[in-house]
Amino acid sequence: MAILPWVDISAKGRCTPLTESIVFFVEIMLTFKRVTRAALVAGIALFPCAAAYAAPQQWHCVQKNVPQKSWIESDILVIHDAETNRVLVLDGIIQHFTGAPIEASVSKSTADSLSFGWSLNTKGASAKRGVVKYSATFMTATRELRISATPLGYDNRDTARGKCSPLKRK
Repeated sequence: MAILPWVDISAKGRCTPLTESIVFFVEIMLTFKRVTRAALVAGIALFPCAAAYAAPQQWHCVQKNVPQKSWIESDILVIHDAETNRVLVLDGIIQHFTGAPIEASVSKSTADSLSFGWSLNTKGASAKRGVVKYSATFMTATRELRISATPLGYDNRDTARGKCSPLKRK
């Protein structure tokens, strides 16, 4: 699976609308100490131009009551580009297994809510591989994120709710 399949840097140096947001996203994760400095350098190398488009919405979501040993992190970063209806998600678990944000599939997008989901391929210490399916809904009016994670082949399902606040460059 391509992590950032829509990134299109042409010979003239033009980029998609998410270019600047992706770099900012990695910078924010560095402040949470979840992203390696190498990921930031790679992000800057991949996205050298500034986007001249409407800025995608960038959210820092803090989940409450996350169960211990859960597949849900308490800090989740979400970017939604309404123009292309694409969503990027990054948390500590995604960073651990992929090293970069992952694109989610949008299943429903209305003025009131945005529902999206993604799959995360995992590999344990014993080299056992697995897949965790995530689904999330962002409620626009309340800025609430509801998320669930289901490891395929197991009976458990983790759920959490939290509030999101917009991220802005200083």
